[in-house]
Amino acid sequence: MKKINIEDNLKYLDKIIDKMESGELGIQESLALYREAVSVALETESYLSVVSEEIMSLRSVAGVIQMHPFFNTRESDKIESKSAETPKTTNK
Repeated sequence: MKKINIEDNLKYLDKIIDKMESGELGIQESLALYREAVSVALETESYLSVVSEEIMSLRSVAGVIQMHPFFNTRESDKIESKSAETPKTTNK
């Protein structure tokens, strides 16, 4: 697996977006940059997918039963998962 620098890729994608939004590029230049951006985004997504699977595998080997993505730490997600686990009771 080719190791990539995610932060560098994201900065590069931001630069491409800035260039494209500037309105100073011709259609051919914009198309070339778009293709480059898609390539970098796919490479980054693929790398993150492999890393995520590796983390899940390591967590499984370590005996961790909870299999949530490593990089999902938003507070709202934690609240949603807790509310989904709480059974709803009905009044009869």
